[in-house]
Amino acid sequence: MSALRVGVKVIRNMEPNQQVQDVQALPQRQVSGNNVFISFFGDISLPNVQNLMNTFLQISGQNPSSISFLFSSPGGDVSAGITFYNFLKSLSTKIIVYNMGNIDSVATVIFLAGNERFACPHSTFLFHGTKCRIFADQALDLSNVREMESRIEKDEEKIAGIIASNTNITEDEIKELFRQGSSKDLSFAKDKNIIKDIKVPEIGDSLCVNVSAYVRG
Repeated sequence: MSALRVGVKVIRNMEPNQQVQDVQALPQRQVSGNNVFISFFGDISLPNVQNLMNTFLQISGQNPSSISFLFSSPGGDVSAGITFYNFLKSLSTKIIVYNMGNIDSVATVIFLAGNERFACPHSTFLFHGTKCRIFADQALDLSNVREMESRIEKDEEKIAGIIASNTNITEDEIKELFRQGSSKDLSFAKDKNIIKDIKVPEIGDSLCVNVSAYVRG
């Protein structure tokens, strides 16, 4: 875990050449009672989700009034995404999520964990079905194929259930979106209650923590 914490940095006002420090060293007075921003742009993977969960825990433990999550992601691991969704839902701190560019695939599940949800102008949401990665040297028998089929079906059922429970999109509509592999604009997002409104976050002089995406060396 210590290696992952290296990527968690605090940036005041998002200005260049300003002081950067580990999130663990944040003074209590900078967090308590204030809205804190956490930003992340990267894929949904186990290391990135572990890093994000660690950051949210540290910030929420200092009693902020709310956490604004500035989020953009091409998606990734379904299991990691659903785990992070459930984690965010378990926090007592109010979570406000912003789509900063694109929210794709399982990242839509994480986005829907927000108590309030907004999107910046020109951002999009991409819906598609789940996949199962097969390696070139992987030998498959019938039971393996059936297991992968079952996993894909259950993953899509879980994602569809989460989307349906947090929006005005029915599960039948979601299944059709999965088949289409469809990218949707903000008019669709607002109509279907994916977002409350189109809005750019106002960071000002608020504390902002940038969580760097994990890159395999």
